[in-house]
Amino acid sequence: MVPSVVALLVLAWATVACGPPRQAPVQATAAPTVTPEVAAPRLTIQFLDVGQGDAILVTVDGRRLLVDGGPSRDRLHTRLQSLGIRDIDAVLVTNPDADHIRGLIEALAMFQVETFYSSASTNPSATYAELLAAVAMEAGIQVVTLVRGQFVPLGGVQLDVLHPLTISGDRNDDSLALKLTCENVTVLLMGDATTTSEESMLAVGLVPKADVVKAGHHGSRTSSGEPFVEALKPAYVIFSAARDSQYGHPHAEVVARYLAAGAQAVSTDSTPDDDTAVLTSDCQTYSVSGRAVGGAAVTPVPGGPAASATPAAAPSATTTLAAGG
Repeated sequence: MVPSVVALLVLAWATVACGPPRQAPVQATAAPTVTPEVAAPRLTIQFLDVGQGDAILVTVDGRRLLVDGGPSRDRLHTRLQSLGIRDIDAVLVTNPDADHIRGLIEALAMFQVETFYSSASTNPSATYAELLAAVAMEAGIQVVTLVRGQFVPLGGVQLDVLHPLTISGDRNDDSLALKLTCENVTVLLMGDATTTSEESMLAVGLVPKADVVKAGHHGSRTSSGEPFVEALKPAYVIFSAARDSQYGHPHAEVVARYLAAGAQAVSTDSTPDDDTAVLTSDCQTYSVSGRAVGGAAVTPVPGGPAASATPAAAPSATTTLAAGG
């Protein structure tokens, strides 16, 4: 056989036996990691540590409502400044007593407020007269008197007025009580409403199942009656009272009543530090951070994890719960 032909046959056999030349393996390229954007909470409620009084800052979709201002202008100023608050759209008075309104005078001095809400309840005190003078000096402010059946618009939600229907002349009985509903999350702000106020609401079916309630009258035994607490069955109850309250607020039997109903009792002033309690929510679930009243045992929430409220000696913690659970 001719040598060149032999060489060609050998080359052909090698190609068939060994296959085509191998290519270098292709290195797999990992897909870029996409970090999902975390949406800001639609709803934030800060139950401010103002001592023996009420002050609640509600923020919905960037709009802010200050419900009461506590008993001290300086203390409210400090709290708002520490939170970096630069504007407040509206203020609301649940009760015209000094422990609710003195701080509002400071808020009106700090910010250009668009709307002033209150009930028709008044007070002959010098502090109340000073508040009205501050409102009168606010350029372009709208003054709105609230009664049952009306609502306060805020961002994309509203606060329904549950009480009062009429004015009796007793400032606590006549306190405004509000229900904030943000889709699946319900919060009640009871001002200084009494058991008489509660009975009025219960009689017409205005006491809903709630996730969180700010207890009436700082946890006084004149509020938070058993029928009312049983109707609410909240996951959390917030007591806005001084840790050394001269009135003994919150009263032990009221705390026990809420605990027995499955709530977790949170205090806005249980240590010398700032004990402001905070609710944040996307309006589907919510979380509450704060300190428990007097180190009370934490009661698990049905359908959700244990509470975030912690004993006074322990650092605050936060737990996310499904609304209604």
